[in-house]
Amino acid sequence: MTVKTCRGCGSVLQNKDSQALGYVPDLSMEYCQRCFRLRHYDRGRQYIDLQVTKDLSALQQLEGIFVWIVDVIDLETSLHSVIPQFLQNKRFILVVNKGDLLPETLKDAKIRKYMGLRLKDLGLQSEAVIIRRDASFRETMTELMKKYEEEFIFMGIANVGKSTVINDLLGSDILTVNRNPSTTLSINRLETEIGVLIDTVGLVADGSVQSYLDSSTLKQVVPYATVNPVIYQLRESQCLSIGGLARIDLLDCVKTTAVVYCSNLLKITRSRQSNGDSLWQRHYGEELVPVIKTAESFADMKKTSFEIKGEKTDICISGLGWICITGKCSRVDVYTPAVIDVYERKVLI
Repeated sequence: MTVKTCRGCGSVLQNKDSQALGYVPDLSMEYCQRCFRLRHYDRGRQYIDLQVTKDLSALQQLEGIFVWIVDVIDLETSLHSVIPQFLQNKRFILVVNKGDLLPETLKDAKIRKYMGLRLKDLGLQSEAVIIRRDASFRETMTELMKKYEEEFIFMGIANVGKSTVINDLLGSDILTVNRNPSTTLSINRLETEIGVLIDTVGLVADGSVQSYLDSSTLKQVVPYATVNPVIYQLRESQCLSIGGLARIDLLDCVKTTAVVYCSNLLKITRSRQSNGDSLWQRHYGEELVPVIKTAESFADMKKTSFEIKGEKTDICISGLGWICITGKCSRVDVYTPAVIDVYERKVLI
């Protein structure tokens, strides 16, 4: 018996259980009911939680060249995941997705150099580093892929845009694309003119803000237009709040500049650091929104501290964005829900 799979998400099609994955009223259909709803009505979220995974065993069974997709707005979530260890001694291409969301002043050559250094730090060497920023991406990627006679396995953290990248390469919307994580539910093999492309299930990132938000809130947090940096000139100790998702206290500022890179739909509130606790205790979940379901109050927030040694550094909040800090500042305290990861890194911009 031939098994037919959904063209959008890879699920095996079935017409027995309308509440199970892969359901279609008619087995002649090409897209499951969930994909149809996601594609046309932005509905179908009820199935997502069943499919998030940290399991790499399915990827271990695949042979070919891996195409590792990372989100340039949320690099650290990918770079601190299990993927770098998985790619040790494997051939792969790195695709930096969503480059069009960054300011035009940040050139591709600088991003490529930066990613090369980060890969070296991870003990990895890629076949190429490609930035997806404009129409030239398809041509660049296609030319590179035609040099190989192997299958190309697209992988990455959930919501980095794997299916979007494949659709771009094919010049079609064959795969289901949605802002919700884990739109792809199973390994999806596509035979195309440029080769065999395999879309895989996104790996869950426990430490990412995006893993704990519903569909309507994801619209605020995941940027889909160019990120316009929000710039603050700070003196003394100041506090920046990004909705109810993160609070950044910058202590002992002396001509300090803080540039926030995150979705411009999120409200950023500036206040004195001395008023930070009372502000969050009074307004968390009301004026300070959105919040995530694992943190019911400010008491559920954790503090991550960084001693600032250089003149410039990035503080990254997984799934949210980053803050570039320039100038003198003795310490940065970052308050987030306990499940969210926070990192310091060399500046990107």
